[in-house]
Amino acid sequence: MKNKLNDTETRMFSVSELFKGMIGESRSAEHEYKLIRRGKGNSPSNGTYIPDEVIYRALTAGSLSGGGYLVGSKTDLEQIINDKTTLFGKVGVEVVESESGMDMVFPTIGTQAVPVWHIENIALAEDDPEFGNIQAALRTLGASVDISRLLLMQTKEQGYGIILDILDTAIQNKVEIELFNGSGTEGEVMGLESLSTVNQIDAVAGLSLDMILSAVENSETNSIRNNFNWVCSPATKKILANTPLVSGGENMLLKDGKIQNYPVYPSPGIADGNLHLGDFSNVMHIKYYGGAEVRIDRGNQKGALPNVLMFRSFDLIIRNAASFNRIINIS
Repeated sequence: MKNKLNDTETRMFSVSELFKGMIGESRSAEHEYKLIRRGKGNSPSNGTYIPDEVIYRALTAGSLSGGGYLVGSKTDLEQIINDKTTLFGKVGVEVVESESGMDMVFPTIGTQAVPVWHIENIALAEDDPEFGNIQAALRTLGASVDISRLLLMQTKEQGYGIILDILDTAIQNKVEIELFNGSGTEGEVMGLESLSTVNQIDAVAGLSLDMILSAVENSETNSIRNNFNWVCSPATKKILANTPLVSGGENMLLKDGKIQNYPVYPSPGIADGNLHLGDFSNVMHIKYYGGAEVRIDRGNQKGALPNVLMFRSFDLIIRNAASFNRIINIS
């Protein structure tokens, strides 16, 4: 084809720069506009599209029978959300940025690494220790949003940031929910609600202080950092704030946002009646931005809304599950 992009043009084409140009930063998208006009004769004023050469189908994303998703090949979308403002940041989840979007392998750990004193003047033995490992299997999650033409005409850099923030918020919320109630099937990660190796305590007969102390003891025994946090649903947090430490007492289990001096955070990802305690620095959140597809009045249809589709690949690795506790059936 006469108008087909060559390898250099394809490699230099930036989805996010094109989007910046469409909302007012035209200088940053001169290369992209040139290729679009040459390819189809469209101009930014009457709609645009991502050339076929710069997208590919990710067959591992979504339904294979449906052909997978179209994913931008240039992965230059920056993260808008500050992880410190999310639950992940507050409870200390370890965030790992993937450079390639490929699966990664991490060493497993038991309770801790093993320290060994070595006697002076004694040669070290050349042992071949065997390490278990955990492999991160990245899943691809997408979100899309319709935007108005008015926004494109009225804003520049702010509009770009707002739209990406909306998309990344939707993805971040889904990932947080998966940390707790991911089933481990149908492409989902294995969350703490389903992980059998987490220490489970059943409060069906009534939640007691002994159960709370048992969970704290288990976490403190299996992790020396004492970087523990409680996480539960908003409804369960309300119950804890009205549950006495001892029957008939005035002091409640939840006081000043803490239980036994460890903070309590609400999350919509946890089933009502369940309460988790653990060292969340043993959770690794691997993430990678897979690209975006921008669809602006494709076919120049009257009344069509611009639409932006964003992708992020991720996995959650839960190491040292023995440091986590799950109290269930709180009512």
